[in-house]
Amino acid sequence: MKMISKKTLSRPFGYSSLMLTLLAMEFIGPLMADSDLEGLVLGVLVVMVAGSTIYAAGDSHFRRILLVLLAVALVVSHFMRALVDAPPWNMAYEVIGVVMFSYVSLLLLSKILSARSDVSGELIAGAVAVYLLLGAIFAYLFALVETVTPGSFLDAHSQALNFHYYSMVTLTTLGYGDIVPVTPVARGLGAFEAVLGQLYLTVLVARLVGMHISVGVAGKSDQ
Repeated sequence: MKMISKKTLSRPFGYSSLMLTLLAMEFIGPLMADSDLEGLVLGVLVVMVAGSTIYAAGDSHFRRILLVLLAVALVVSHFMRALVDAPPWNMAYEVIGVVMFSYVSLLLLSKILSARSDVSGELIAGAVAVYLLLGAIFAYLFALVETVTPGSFLDAHSQALNFHYYSMVTLTTLGYGDIVPVTPVARGLGAFEAVLGQLYLTVLVARLVGMHISVGVAGKSDQ
């Protein structure tokens, strides 16, 4: 039986730590909306997520340098947009977020798909982390659309738009309807995320289950 190479999986608990920090960002972020501490708390979460991405995906010298540069740019742009609140800083933060999390999700996905051994808890954590990364990527994309074209989204309750919340609601096809896309680009992105989320769960989960079954059958045949 072909075992997973050391480079296939992340460092010890790398996927788990990334999954937990992403969960914290998606859960705590909406809780802090409109709070005086929103900028500071989200800044801490951004630092934690950036650090966990470096730990989970930085398995080579080049990747570590690239991820560190992206992480520093993400953290700096986050605090600058909180201090200045100007469209250029908002746009910089959103673009860097899309690039960084897209890069990390592709790295992790390629490692997960290259696994040829039993499905471990860390492998499943990596799959969940990629799913949460998809939510983060689209959250930054939605925010970018709103920055470029203000009014692309309507909030039924007249509160500050929270795109991490909206992205996860769309990704899971929950669809409360409290935030509504009204422009073609916003609607197209929302539809694409909903379809992508379902395809990801269906295809990847099916693959992981298939790997688990095949290993079990191979184990019985060796007895």
